[in-house]
Amino acid sequence: MRVPARTGEGDFVQLPRFVFLATTPTANEAGRPADQGILWTLVSPNNRPLARAPQAFASYAECQEAVRLLQSAADQLRLVETTAERTGQWTWRAELDGRVLAVSSRSYLRTRECAYNIGRFREALPVALIVAGTRAARREPRPPAAESPSPRALAAAPVPAPARTGESRTAPRRPVWSVG
Repeated sequence: MRVPARTGEGDFVQLPRFVFLATTPTANEAGRPADQGILWTLVSPNNRPLARAPQAFASYAECQEAVRLLQSAADQLRLVETTAERTGQWTWRAELDGRVLAVSSRSYLRTRECAYNIGRFREALPVALIVAGTRAARREPRPPAAESPSPRALAAAPVPAPARTGESRTAPRRPVWSVG
């Protein structure tokens, strides 16, 4: 659902918005049904995810309430940058009184990228629209994490040849979430 906003020149601009995803159960690695529930995602005006819920909610009403709490506490949030020990990539989380209310939608290679995206989150949060209804999403189990090479091994690795036109240097990444 697109909710345009009119600017002074007569153009329409997409606003940031909270989108709700209803996860459907899939089997996890052990064959048991995976967690299901309602999740929110904060999407920027250019449709890129900025943040997401730290956990699934049992109902749509609970998920909406969590979004309202997040927006009302925008000025009181403590934003924490962290790195993953295994990969060294940066992520962030928004806390209120020690409780995590939002997490970054992805990890970042550099601290400045993480800080930049925290800024985009701060800008979008107070003005974001709450989109009514949910979208169906299926959560795919994550494959087991491979051991990451050390930075020294990465520096010594040969550089791959540039891809020819129409060819990809790497295989396409499988999305963790698929929206239906």
